[in-house]
Amino acid sequence: MDCAWGGGGIEVELSGGDPGGYFFGLAETRTGGDAWTGEDCLYGYTTSSGTVYSYCHPLSAEGGFLVTVESILDVFEGSTTLHSAVLDNTYYLAEAATGDCWVFGHDTSYYGGLGCLDLGGGCQGE
Repeated sequence: MDCAWGGGGIEVELSGGDPGGYFFGLAETRTGGDAWTGEDCLYGYTTSSGTVYSYCHPLSAEGGFLVTVESILDVFEGSTTLHSAVLDNTYYLAEAATGDCWVFGHDTSYYGGLGCLDLGGGCQGE
C-alpha cells in the first residue's frame, strides 16, 4: 500500500490487493476545534444542527484517487474528499471481504479498539 497527496487529491495504490476491494476512511484528528470526521468509515460527523455525514470510500484491488473539494456538499464516496494534505489526517483501510484493517497517520488512537494493524506514518506530501 502506498498513498500520496498531489494532483489535487490523494492517490492510494495497492499491489496484490484482494479482488473484493477495500474501504478507505480519512479523519481529521487535530486537537481542539471542529475536526472533519465525516469520511472516517465508522463514526461520522454531526453538525450543530444535527445533520449527520457518514462516508466511506470504496477502492478497487488496485486502489483509487480522491479529488479534494471545498464543500461537504461536494463529497461523494469513491471520488471526492474534503481532506487535503495540510490537515492532520488519520487513515483507515479495510479489506471488504475479510474486514482486516490497517490504520496510519496523525493519531491512530482515533481508530483504537478495532484491532487494526497500526502502520505508523502518513501519506507522502503531508
